[in-house]
Amino acid sequence: MSICDVCLNLDWNLYSTRLLVRPPLSESDNESIQSQDDDPLFRDEMIEDNDGMETLDDETNQIEEDLNPPEDDMYQAQDDMSLSTNETNELERSPTQEKRVSTDSTSLALSASSGCELCSILHQGLVAFRQYTASLRDPWKPWDLGGPCKVDIELRRGRSLSLSLSKRDYGWEEEPGETSISQLHSEQQQSLGRDRYELCIEFFTCADSPTSPWTAFGIGKPVTENLNRTLSVQLIREWLHSCTEEHICIFEQFPKLPTRVLDLAPLADGHDLVLFESKTENASYMTLSHCWGESTMIETRKDTLREMKSGIPLSSLPQTFQDAIAITQDLGIRYLWIDSLCIIQDDIDDWEKESSRMAAVYANTYLNIAATCSRDSSDGIFQPRWHEAMVVRDVWSCPVKDVKITGTHQGQPYDVFARFEMWRAHRDFLMSNDVSDIHHRSPLLARSWVFQELYLSPRTIHFHSSELIWECKKSLRCECGELEHEVDEENALSRHRSLNSLSTLSDNQRSYLWLSIVTEYCQLNLTRESDRLPALAGLASRFENQSTGKYFAGLWQNDLVRMLLWSLSQSKATCERDFSIAPSWSWASIVEYNDPNARGDNSPNYVLVRGSPTSFKQDANVKILDVTCTVPGINPYGQVSDGTIIIQGSVIYATLVRRRVETHVGNNDVGTSISLHWDNSIGTGHSTRYFSEAQVLKDPAICVGVDVIFELEDNDLSVVTRESFIPDIWIGDRWEVLDGDEVLCLFLGTSKIDFRDGARTMALCLVLRYSEEREGAFERIGVMMCETDSVIFQEQEGCVIELI
Repeated sequence: MSICDVCLNLDWNLYSTRLLVRPPLSESDNESIQSQDDDPLFRDEMIEDNDGMETLDDETNQIEEDLNPPEDDMYQAQDDMSLSTNETNELERSPTQEKRVSTDSTSLALSASSGCELCSILHQGLVAFRQYTASLRDPWKPWDLGGPCKVDIELRRGRSLSLSLSKRDYGWEEEPGETSISQLHSEQQQSLGRDRYELCIEFFTCADSPTSPWTAFGIGKPVTENLNRTLSVQLIREWLHSCTEEHICIFEQFPKLPTRVLDLAPLADGHDLVLFESKTENASYMTLSHCWGESTMIETRKDTLREMKSGIPLSSLPQTFQDAIAITQDLGIRYLWIDSLCIIQDDIDDWEKESSRMAAVYANTYLNIAATCSRDSSDGIFQPRWHEAMVVRDVWSCPVKDVKITGTHQGQPYDVFARFEMWRAHRDFLMSNDVSDIHHRSPLLARSWVFQELYLSPRTIHFHSSELIWECKKSLRCECGELEHEVDEENALSRHRSLNSLSTLSDNQRSYLWLSIVTEYCQLNLTRESDRLPALAGLASRFENQSTGKYFAGLWQNDLVRMLLWSLSQSKATCERDFSIAPSWSWASIVEYNDPNARGDNSPNYVLVRGSPTSFKQDANVKILDVTCTVPGINPYGQVSDGTIIIQGSVIYATLVRRRVETHVGNNDVGTSISLHWDNSIGTGHSTRYFSEAQVLKDPAICVGVDVIFELEDNDLSVVTRESFIPDIWIGDRWEVLDGDEVLCLFLGTSKIDFRDGARTMALCLVLRYSEEREGAFERIGVMMCETDSVIFQEQEGCVIELI
């Protein structure tokens, strides 16, 4: 066996690596890929599953017989790989210390068949997963990865080597005489097409196996197909020990117990567990974060409280609760807190009181168990593992699988393992501001009530669909080991740290942290929109006494002017404003009543402060004269029934005018865009916005805009100018703003905004209309942004506004 020039250039003993997700193939890239590709394997090396998957050699032999590349093609493929060396040399000089080679699956196969040891390992991993994905059976859909595809090999310091595979649909057809994997499994259900996909295969070695001589195959950790209680507790104990020895995440070993906890001690003697009401007791306890879901679940209610205190049969509890109890017992902790059992669900006073104590309950937990992959309490925690790969416009899922590749180098045996990379699982924790696609694999992370539980808990063990993930104040870890290399200052952990060091943050940093939290929180699902403020109350209470001033319906007194400038990146057809939940000036007044349980993608995205966090300058004429907010319950951070701000500032009178955004409806013979205007006239131009017919039918509001029209007097001439209006509510059938409405624009300040042509300082205004609820008062309906030298400011005048 030998090493090809490309692999020698990569210097596999210098780097440990991780995969880079590459964009799909361009049309020119696709044309360069050879059509012969169901790749040959080397018979002197065996592929086997780390968990006992049967050897795939028989099927591999069939693939070998289907393709025997001509010698000329082999030379051409080797030349193609050599051409990628120039790209590698460029990356070698990069300060990021990364190296990458772009090739294709045919070239990789032919290089391997020419005797390159390293290409052979990568090729075997690719073929093994082609066979594995095609052999899947119900409930999984088989997926055919046959045919040519683009392959990126990336090496990056501190990581384990990975392949990125990508393919786009350009009418690829099987070559005559070629037999695909899907045809070999014709007895199965129809496989997913192989026309569009992007996926990543990670290669690594294990510490307890014969390691490879190439350090690019970094040390990784196996992830089993099925998670069991024994393995879970073993890993949790290791991470707990490390956290206890290396960090200070727990300040009180024996904190005051919550009002009620489940006492698990009687279970050891064969008795029922009991609901224990504490008084002054101090002890370690654990907590559970879970999705309630649609299934009927046992609750503590007024009429069952006495019964719960006398005994709760373990068998009466849903599986998730039983699993959490077992883990708590195995870790030697006597008490467990579960919301549905420890709060009296039909007692409003008890619910208010206990929800106001949520911050203390989770902040003092010994360990929070997060049933991250469970949709409801009946699913349980110990489930078969699975993860997702990308099929461009869709997501394809399959069971977790580690494949072992064995070989020898200079007479010494080695084992290299391959698996689909876990990056989508890691993304759930590294990109906390993006929850648009987590509802399937991590349903718990999409729930509003759970949001603060995870933020407040000093330590959480996540039972994710792909692997166990540990999160504490100082670290983020996972079974496969990759997350330890991923943590940086931009992910969820950095905000977790900031939350625990509020007293050291500047006023501006503290405000911006709160705005970031609300932006993320507003994307999450909530069964009852009336809980929008209560579900954030625990986090809000952590900001108390931190120079923020009083709390008013999701906004803080000492930065109230800037916080009033929240806006939506786009208004949605399914959103409304509800004054019974919050006043119009609060972000909490925007509710999702069409389908509140699937808020996520269908919800407004809050851009709470436009521009950089430090560039906002409040107008000198703006003064908050008074703020009142009525809280009907005992929780000062919970529901509100009314709220008023008396604010003084400069206002400009204007009129709202609806318009139709130019919408593409076709092309003429010379290719000029044709657009349909609001008045149904036809115009041509190049500033047309393009929407599909399906998009327009689903959300007609995308074709409608609203301008703020200002009529000014300049040297006895009437001047009409317009500025763009960013509405709070969808401009559609349920109009919050009507054509011709008179409005006030209240100038609050300026901020530096980034545009494509550079940053500019812009004026920011609240757009208000006369209230129908209270005479003389105004309601917020959106915001306006314009140039600071706009002529509209020639007509501004001072005014005191009552904003409700």
